[in-house]
Amino acid sequence: MAIRDLALTLLLLGGLPFALARPFVGALFFAWLSLMNPHRLTWGFASSFQWAQFYAIATLLGFVFMHDRKLLADSFKRLGPLAAYLVWMTVTTVFAIETSAAFFRLNEVVKILLMCFVTLCLLTTPKRIILLAVVACLSIAFYGVKGGYFTVTGGGVNRVWGPTGTVIEDNNQLGTALVMTIPILYWIALTAKRRAIQLGLYGVMLLCGAAVLGTHSRGAFLAALFMGGFLLLKSTRRGPIFLVICLAAAFALTVMPAEYWQRIETITSDEKDGSVQGRLNVWKVAFDIANQRLVGAGFDYYEGTRAFLLYAPDLDVIRSSHSIYFQSLGEHGWIGLALFLLWWIYVWRCCARAYRRVATHPSAATLQPLVRMIQASLVGYAVGGATVNIGYWDFPFYLAIIALAIERMAPAPQPHPAAFRNVFSPQGRPPLGVPSSAPPASRLAIRAPGSQVDQGLTRPDPG
Repeated sequence: MAIRDLALTLLLLGGLPFALARPFVGALFFAWLSLMNPHRLTWGFASSFQWAQFYAIATLLGFVFMHDRKLLADSFKRLGPLAAYLVWMTVTTVFAIETSAAFFRLNEVVKILLMCFVTLCLLTTPKRIILLAVVACLSIAFYGVKGGYFTVTGGGVNRVWGPTGTVIEDNNQLGTALVMTIPILYWIALTAKRRAIQLGLYGVMLLCGAAVLGTHSRGAFLAALFMGGFLLLKSTRRGPIFLVICLAAAFALTVMPAEYWQRIETITSDEKDGSVQGRLNVWKVAFDIANQRLVGAGFDYYEGTRAFLLYAPDLDVIRSSHSIYFQSLGEHGWIGLALFLLWWIYVWRCCARAYRRVATHPSAATLQPLVRMIQASLVGYAVGGATVNIGYWDFPFYLAIIALAIERMAPAPQPHPAAFRNVFSPQGRPPLGVPSSAPPASRLAIRAPGSQVDQGLTRPDPG
């Protein structure tokens, strides 16, 4: 296994100079390291290195010398709702119940959001947007291929788990992550120019779908249903999407064991198993915390027992919130939940605007289906995230900044300047916004000092 460590170390050390010289390359490396965590696939010295931190530093150093003030201001403005949420999270951290755990988590969140800001500043061309989308998507799809193969060869009996020590380590978190990845994979396949690559990507999609089933996650199952319904409703290419859904359904019916379907049936059953009871308990804790503490309990309050001693109906179940909504509610109160929802509503509206505008820009026309696929991924995030703790995971934020960058690339059309007049003096001039009845400017007589002939209209000088 030392060979794997050596190969990864040489690759990452060799990439640092490129990250310093070309910050966007560093941003791509950071996204790959943060989402795929390739060092977790090693078992030697490379597994303990903070590779993402090294690339964050290199990217920031290169970014300092290449920044554009207008681009900085525009990117910060577009991330305004997220900045407000971060400010509130900082406030709640000061009053956190588990102080050390809260400050540690705040530090991690700040790193993620800072790199998202830097990456948004660097997303200046369609090519860069495409590269980031491909890197982010394939980083997660790698585990979908592994999990899908494991599910197919094992008959779906054993569960698929994510990489150890990462946000998507749990089977439910991995299932939701893979559901979010499938629409982006579909977009990559649509834009691929070679037929062999397209077929390969369709195969990756099917394996990711099999891996979703292999996680045995009920939340991911519901997320896939809602996301598939959204795609059928909104997509302009319903045929291929319907075919993929039919293939996935056929696989699920023929391969997945009876135990899987018994677990799925509990979604609509009145009988609640231990997992559901545990979630209801921690959701009640989050609700009571928000009602009694304006600032919530702070990040990772479930790392200790104090919050549960005060608010839990059942002290035998101490776990994380298992929901992006109750995670925000319990950690940051009602204000935090409102800011969290405001941010994602804002991103959804940006996607809608970008989808309409980008069609009029031929240079970015290939990005229009990407915007729709991002919306589909956000549907999966909204539904699947209701049962998992991934409120601060990188991937949804990368999808958000991609949507913001596309909207910036296709600004709203401006009215023609000749159609309206500016504010004039009161002497019989029309007010702002009212079309003038005067002839066009090109027909007006403009006389140069000392000239006998008016410019633009020839006529005798009246003296």
